Amino acid sequence: MPANPSPPPLAWHERLQWRMLGAHGLVILLSALVPAFTFYFSVERWLERTLLDELESMVALVAPAVEERLRGPEESVSALLEYIEREAGLRATVIDDDGSVIADSRPAPPGGWAPHATRPEVASALARGEGRAVRYSESVGESMSYVTRLLDVGGERFVLRLAKPRRSVAEQLSGLRWAFGVALLLALVLGVAMSWWWSRRLTAPLDAMHRVAREWAAGRYDVPLPPPPAGEPSVLHQALQALRVQVGEQFALLEDETRLLLTIVGAMNEGLIVVDATGRVILINPRALELLGVAQTWTSDAVEGRLLLEVTRLTKLSELMERTIREAAPQREDVQTTRSARWLGVSSAPLREGEGVRGAVLALYDLTQVRQLERVRQDFVANVSHELRTPIAAIAGWAETLTGGGVDLPPFVHDKLVVMLSHARRLGALVDDLLVLARLESVGIEEAYVDVDWDEVIDEALGALAEVIDDKGMKVRVQVAPEVATWHTEARAVEYIVRNLLENALKYTPAGGNVWLDVGPAAVPAWVRLEVRDDGPGIAAKHLPRIFERFYRVDKGRARQVGGTGLGLSIVKHFVTALHGKIEVQSEVGRGAAFVVLLPEARGALPSEDSEDNATSP
Repeated sequence: MPANPSPPPLAWHERLQWRMLGAHGLVILLSALVPAFTFYFSVERWLERTLLDELESMVALVAPAVEERLRGPEESVSALLEYIEREAGLRATVIDDDGSVIADSRPAPPGGWAPHATRPEVASALARGEGRAVRYSESVGESMSYVTRLLDVGGERFVLRLAKPRRSVAEQLSGLRWAFGVALLLALVLGVAMSWWWSRRLTAPLDAMHRVAREWAAGRYDVPLPPPPAGEPSVLHQALQALRVQVGEQFALLEDETRLLLTIVGAMNEGLIVVDATGRVILINPRALELLGVAQTWTSDAVEGRLLLEVTRLTKLSELMERTIREAAPQREDVQTTRSARWLGVSSAPLREGEGVRGAVLALYDLTQVRQLERVRQDFVANVSHELRTPIAAIAGWAETLTGGGVDLPPFVHDKLVVMLSHARRLGALVDDLLVLARLESVGIEEAYVDVDWDEVIDEALGALAEVIDDKGMKVRVQVAPEVATWHTEARAVEYIVRNLLENALKYTPAGGNVWLDVGPAAVPAWVRLEVRDDGPGIAAKHLPRIFERFYRVDKGRARQVGGTGLGLSIVKHFVTALHGKIEVQSEVGRGAAFVVLLPEARGALPSEDSEDNATSP
């Protein structure tokens, strides 16, 4: 079994193990980060509250001493505030009722202290007696925590404010962040390692089965499956094992059928060619190479993949193949090879795939012997007919002379001579028809195309048949459309077609009957439609397929009464075919018959089947 190209391996990020590892790592990371950040921010808020509570305690502790100093000189207040910052590390500020700074533990800036009435912690103390705030201080340039308390000294209101930088909280949190980072990293590493181990344990059997499946996809079905894993992957293992057995059986059966098919194709007496939609050979048997005369040049394997025209050098065969694929319909044509001088009958059919056509199948039959025998038959008929013309003409001439009244004969002899003359004339007509038919089959028509006037052709035919029309009291109605009154075609062929169809209708229509002859445009442009119909006895459906065969008679007894050679309709069909036309007959018993002829102008192309159906519909 030929190996198929192996499918490409999966990229690392497409493999189940890494996708599981990524998912597990993300879950572990989120599971660690969310609690860590929650705890961190909780500790941060707790430290801030603790700091504010400490500041409130310090405010309550130093407030009486500040009130006492406010009753004395201002320098004593500043000294106390400086002492508080120096000993407790807290910035202390005293602000009066209008927001002016009375004293501060730090030196005033060059421009003096800005009013503090709008500071949130000061405004809160003035309004409610105490206040808290955590904000960025413009004066010191860092974030501070503030606690304030309203003091009442001799009826005057003052605000005592203690502040501490928030960097103390940040310093305490920095150690906590480091501990959290190390713990989070350790948890992530440990979790990822465990996840990798677990995903590897879970996906290892799947990876092994995947590698085996890729080998099978490449056509290497001898690669065994690994031992069955535990758990859910065992179900996949069982399914793959069953698939391997089933596919192996199917491929073995396919190989057997392929070998059988190739054996049959190789042993066929007919040639077989299969091509794709581009005209390249997919399959060809040795008999086809032999019939085409290229067996010494090509082998079946060497031909595959090459253009059919390159191998055969037969344009007609290549055109037949292209027409089959283009029209998606079967075709039939005889082709003569250039190398082996054989005549081949070629039948083709489209190779369908869904709604489209993927190629064509061509069957080749050797017609060389049949053509040779046909040529021998034609020559024999032509030679015999030619040799019979002279004695038949002599017999007819003497019988006509003796029965012409110039010789006194007994009645018995006269009657026999009349019968002899009738049969001689009939035999002469048969010989003439055989010669016409032999000439058509051997050399075809003369192809002397001229402008033919339909009225003249029909009048000439009616004149030749006037005696029959008058004797039987027939009525012949003729209608020629003005747009096709003149037609460029072969005159002798058209004259024979019109006269024979009229003669045939007059012979088989009872006395007093009617015959119609209509000439008009066909449904296909550049085609003419000739129809001859009668109201005679008609033709049974079983006879219609053979009506144009040589010597075929629907009613042999009646045929002998009306005369005729049995070759007229066969000659008509040969003329129509030689003109690249088409003839059909439509009839029902008791309702007459209609012969419809379609002829192209100046060798026009054959119409499609749909067009022919439209053109030949009564």
